[in-house]
Amino acid sequence: MGVLKDFVKAEYGFTDEDTKLVTDHRLIGLIQDAHKFRAGTKAAEGKKNVVVPKFQKSNATKVKANQLAKARKVKAKRAAVKATGSTQDVANLLIDRM
Repeated sequence: MGVLKDFVKAEYGFTDEDTKLVTDHRLIGLIQDAHKFRAGTKAAEGKKNVVVPKFQKSNATKVKANQLAKARKVKAKRAAVKATGSTQDVANLLIDRM
């Protein structure tokens, strides 16, 4: 109860006589709620607000670029197979497909 008396004196200007006259449990509950609220707002002021971007870039462009590079390699190896017809080029093409 001492904490609540100090709180009421500091925040609302109650005197010792005013605090002695409080006999209703509803008023004590009201003071407790006010004390918790003030403590919560002080804690919330200390927290940092995180700015969230409106839009986040997806990773799709990186994935698409990797797939495109792989497709270009396979296409170049197919062209090499058509041009040379060697078994080594065919083996390289099959290995890249796996």
